[in-house]
Amino acid sequence: MENTVIRLKEVVKIYDGEYKVAAVNGISMSVERGSFSCIAGPSGSGKTSLLNLMGGLDKPTSGDVFIEDKNIAKFSRTKLSDFRLKKLGFVFQELNLIPVLTIRENIEFPLLLQGWDETRKKKAVNDIIEELGLEKLSERRPLSISGGQQQRAAVARAIVSNPAVILADEPTANLDSGNARSLIGLMNRLNREKGITFVLSSHDEMVLKEAGSIIYLRDGKIIQGA
Repeated sequence: MENTVIRLKEVVKIYDGEYKVAAVNGISMSVERGSFSCIAGPSGSGKTSLLNLMGGLDKPTSGDVFIEDKNIAKFSRTKLSDFRLKKLGFVFQELNLIPVLTIRENIEFPLLLQGWDETRKKKAVNDIIEELGLEKLSERRPLSISGGQQQRAAVARAIVSNPAVILADEPTANLDSGNARSLIGLMNRLNREKGITFVLSSHDEMVLKEAGSIIYLRDGKIIQGA
């Protein structure tokens, strides 16, 4: 158990509407520290819902979600927001880079929110910009660079504070095959060389081939893996 970074216990997420839908339906699973995992399945299988529950972006209807043995399903909204900021990194399909900030400022943003001092913050940002080859782009704004370069910047922002886990929702969905391959190669390298734990949701065959473990979902349930 000491090498488990995420553990879900009988997690259910029901969305109310005209009809009640169990997007996640009684899932129990774990993610090992330092792993490169992928949640797979067709559209509507519950991939994004499961990832959002792991990341504390949504709360389960029932069940427990443990991150490093902390049950975030029981956290208050304020405590959850603070935990998410310090422990989790996100790479969204829409990227969510702030258009009025430079790439450097976007990468720096989570460190500002965490209150890092100037010296520590500057070193961390400079190190990650160099590590990911963003030196020539660092003073440009997101809309002036390519989609692949924006994804690389989003990964830099996600890992700059050294979180416990990086969660990425369909990270290659808006990229051409060349940029998609480059992005997954980057994530794989960071996983191997730095031991960063990645959990991705995807139905991209190229991504699935690179994953160390795959959790297949259908109708909100695990049908294989985990």
